[in-house]
Amino acid sequence: MSDGKTNPQALARLRKALADLPSVEVTPLSRSAPSSVAIPRAELVGWPSDTELLVVQGGQLVVYSDGGVMRRETPITVARASGAFLR
Repeated sequence: MSDGKTNPQALARLRKALADLPSVEVTPLSRSAPSSVAIPRAELVGWPSDTELLVVQGGQLVVYSDGGVMRRETPITVARASGAFLR
């Protein structure tokens, strides 16, 4: 329970976490895969294939692998994930 006093360590953790928001977290379905990976400052648009995901990052559409590794940036710019869709 908080006594109403500032906690510098907790405040530092919060500031660091806020700097990376929004964030997309990729969690592998197989148990042999490593733990989840976060893609900082990104919003999920969708999955163009079984092994790729499409995110908006820095105003640009970017394709990541299902392991959270950037594959390629597209030339398409968009302000938010809600402004893009997959067919």
